[in-house]
Amino acid sequence: MGKLKILVVDDESRMRKLVKDFLMKKDFDVLEAGDGEQAVDIFFEEKDIALIILDVMMPKMDGWQVCREIRAHSRVPIIMLTAKSDERDELMGFDLGVDEYISKPFSPKILVARVEAILRRHMERVGGVLRDYGHNKFMCMFAATHLEEFEKERFSMLDEIREIHVGDTTMPVTISMGIATISGSLYEKERATQTALDMALQRGGDQVVIKTADGVEFYGGKTKTVQKRTKVRARVIANELIMLISAADNVLVMGHKFADFDAFASCIAVVRLCRFCGVQARVVSDKNDKNLAGCFKRLEGNPEYRNLFIDKIEAQDMIHSGTLAVVVDVNNIDFCEAPDVVNTVQNLVIIDHHRKTAEFKNTPKIAYIEPSASSASELMSEFLEQILPQGTLPKVEADLLLAGILLDTKRFTHNTGVRTFSSALYLRSEGASPIDAQDLFKMGIEDFLSEAKFESNVVIYKSVIAIALNDSDENTSIGRVNAARAADRLLGVEGVLAAFALCRIGDTVHISARSQGRINVQLILEKMGGGGHFDSAGAQMKSSSVANALTMLRTAIDEYLAENM
Repeated sequence: MGKLKILVVDDESRMRKLVKDFLMKKDFDVLEAGDGEQAVDIFFEEKDIALIILDVMMPKMDGWQVCREIRAHSRVPIIMLTAKSDERDELMGFDLGVDEYISKPFSPKILVARVEAILRRHMERVGGVLRDYGHNKFMCMFAATHLEEFEKERFSMLDEIREIHVGDTTMPVTISMGIATISGSLYEKERATQTALDMALQRGGDQVVIKTADGVEFYGGKTKTVQKRTKVRARVIANELIMLISAADNVLVMGHKFADFDAFASCIAVVRLCRFCGVQARVVSDKNDKNLAGCFKRLEGNPEYRNLFIDKIEAQDMIHSGTLAVVVDVNNIDFCEAPDVVNTVQNLVIIDHHRKTAEFKNTPKIAYIEPSASSASELMSEFLEQILPQGTLPKVEADLLLAGILLDTKRFTHNTGVRTFSSALYLRSEGASPIDAQDLFKMGIEDFLSEAKFESNVVIYKSVIAIALNDSDENTSIGRVNAARAADRLLGVEGVLAAFALCRIGDTVHISARSQGRINVQLILEKMGGGGHFDSAGAQMKSSSVANALTMLRTAIDEYLAENM
């Protein structure tokens, strides 16, 4: 295949040379024109020009005239290059069919216009229609037969928009799309599309979610989530939660199966809010979970936490019309501690920091899903700071919440933002001790031996991915916890971009995944029914052997690399 031809049109020879030299370094074939008439002649003579970079102010025929003439015959991409700063001129360029517009100073309105131009081009390519309905929102309508084409190219428009440049910087621009391919009325289709869009946003944006009659499909999600939530929103959600708690007769709180420090601490934080409201609360938890032994030990002997923890059967007996269920650190109900309990209650709240992977069977009263947050403990700490009087959070609970943040941020080295440190500062002001929080992570001899099994069985796959295995039946959560630790440690190996650790507990294989940030392990494990974050994810495979899980994992990795690398 020959080099792509680019036509550079500018009456200033120095500008043409500057642009030409840059493009030739990128291995493009560059043609030059010093005025509009010459540009039109060259375009129709060559016939295979892939892109035009077009100045506005030129002799004989200006950029607007050139654009009109070419657009009457061709959809070749056009980038307007100008020193003019009049926003109206720039917007007129997009009306004429310009694909990109580079000028200084930069206006946010132009940024939106750039996005719209790219979307319009893709819609026109498939005979579709694009309509702007305000606040940076667009509605696209196209024949379902063209969806396969978009899927085949894996919605390349996401990449185009993500790479919008202004000067020497790359703007943090992303777009989220919801698509529905279901039968039914227009109202049903519109609701299904909105549900898909909501899911894309709750997963962190920069992706497409397609809702079909058979389920949900995901595309994109190549970037880490940018923090978008505000303290105002946290305050609003906290107040809504308090109102729901206050109106409830009793509250059942739970995290995900095989709960960790983050889930446990978040449950305790919800209980604290319930006690502030004077409402009875119970935590549905496995009291025999060895991974939480340190947490239970911290609370034992304190009468305030006596009879706080109940099992699934006890929880079912406490359900009635006035019961509120609060699920933390997980948004897929099938993965929470007691799915049957959640599906039975009429009132549900979900608070989580993982990207959404499934639809809700019962519509929650609150679904506060913030993938930009480091942890559920961070979200709950913000709620506590908004609601509780200063100095009223018990130290033991502050320690647990700090431990939850430490766990999910790998001691403030991953997934941290300004809000993360703000939450940690609040917990410190309430008496949290980093030393006491760290004590929860101390490893016993059983943990040490379990972790050693992973490190003695490591393979390097595709040159950049480390996979560790522990095929011994632990019959305990220790193996699962140490799988996560092993994956963390493998990221320290030179050249390793992502790490996976597999262990078998009973008839279930647990997979922990970690990434340096270039490989999205969440997308890989979603192919296996799991989920999580861009650089930290997990999955569980029931009734499976480690060997079978390993085969499926390699297939998922191969598919991801083929699609994204």
